Amino acid sequence: MLPLIPGFAGELDDPEAIMPRLIMHWQLTTIIKSEGSLLKRIAALGRDPSQYINFYGLRTHGQVGGKI
Repeated sequence: MLPLIPGFAGELDDPEAIMPRLIMHWQLTTIIKSEGSLLKRIAALGRDPSQYINFYGLRTHGQVGGKI
């Protein structure tokens, strides 16, 4: 289980948000982008990765003006 966005007090487009962006980059690389990524390793075994692993964004949604 991974958080949707790494904890950071500011916004991700803030120049000070280097560490959360680096964390997200390496998560994406190790899960899907590199040759040794998790999904590519499962596929190399002749398996469909979607049958073994799924990703979901767990979060709550606030209300704006009384509407969800």
